[in-house]
Amino acid sequence: MKSKQIVSMIFLILVSTLVTQSMQLVYADDNSTENSASTITHSNTTSTLSSTTSSKIDEHRSIVGQKIAEQRANVDKKITEHRAEVLKKIAEHRTNVDTKIAEHRANVDEKIKNKTP
Repeated sequence: MKSKQIVSMIFLILVSTLVTQSMQLVYADDNSTENSASTITHSNTTSTLSSTTSSKIDEHRSIVGQKIAEQRANVDKKITEHRAEVLKKIAEHRTNVDTKIAEHRANVDEKIKNKTP
């Protein structure tokens, strides 16, 4: 069992070493194939990409800010509508309660009047 584990570890180390070396070779080949003209173009492209990226970021921030503002306005509108609906229900309930109280008082007054000798 020990020898199998040792062989497995050695194999794992060899594979990881080979993968690491092959990746280094791939990146080394990519860097060596670039000539100085493409490097200059690359740096110009980088600055162009940087400004393009910056403008895209600014545009995205603007869009997100606008969506946030719209969402806040929508939420504020819903809150206002809900408050108005709640106030309306409270007013209706008060009217209903006041009516019931008045009817009850009238009923009690009538009973008192009828019981008086």
